Amino acid sequence: MKKVITFFITILFAVLSLNSIAFASVIINACDNTKFISEPIPVSEFGLNITPLLPLTGFTSNQNANNPNMYGEPRIGVACITGVKFSIKNETPNVIVISWKDSVISVDGEILGIPFIPGMKYANAGNPSATPNTVLPPGAIINTATYISKVNFSGRHWQIDGVPLLKDRSRIFNIYIATTSNGATNYINITTPGIKSTYI
Repeated sequence: MKKVITFFITILFAVLSLNSIAFASVIINACDNTKFISEPIPVSEFGLNITPLLPLTGFTSNQNANNPNMYGEPRIGVACITGVKFSIKNETPNVIVISWKDSVISVDGEILGIPFIPGMKYANAGNPSATPNTVLPPGAIINTATYISKVNFSGRHWQIDGVPLLKDRSRIFNIYIATTSNGATNYINITTPGIKSTYI
C-alpha cells in the first residue's frame, strides 16, 4: 500500500512539473515572438540620430498571472516588456552627454521613472545619483538598452518588473532622453512602434 501511495505521489509531481514546463514554454514563446508591429522610424534631433532596434522581454511574478489577456502561469509569472534597445549616433562635431537620471520612461502614457542602464547594480535601479551619464564623442555610435527601473529580488535572483505583454493589443514604449551639448540641455522624445507578441 505504501508503495502504491508513493507511486501516485510521484505521478502527481510529474504531472505538475510537466504543467509548469508547458506554461513556462508559453512565457518563453511569448517573449521570443515579441516584436515591433511596424518598422521603427529614426529620430534625428539636437545632433543625435536615435533608432529603436528591438523590444526587450522577460517575466515578472508581480502581476496577476490568471489574467486571460496575459501570457502567464501563477507559479512562474507573466511575460513582460522590460525595456528597449536603441542605436544612438552623435552626428555633430561636438561631445554630447546623455543624462539618464534626467530622462524618463513611460509605457502607454504611464510614467515609470528614470531608465535602468546596463552596467548598473540592480539595487541602484531608479536611484538618480547612481545612474551614470553616457558620453558620446563626435561621430560616435552606440547600441544601448534602457530598462524599466522597477526591480525586485525574487527567490535567488533579481528581476525587472516590466509591463505585461497583452494578447489583445500592442504597447507603446516612450522615452524622453535628456542631452547636453555646449552647455545647452535638450530633450528628445522617442516613441516606439507598438510592441506585441505574435505567439498565440
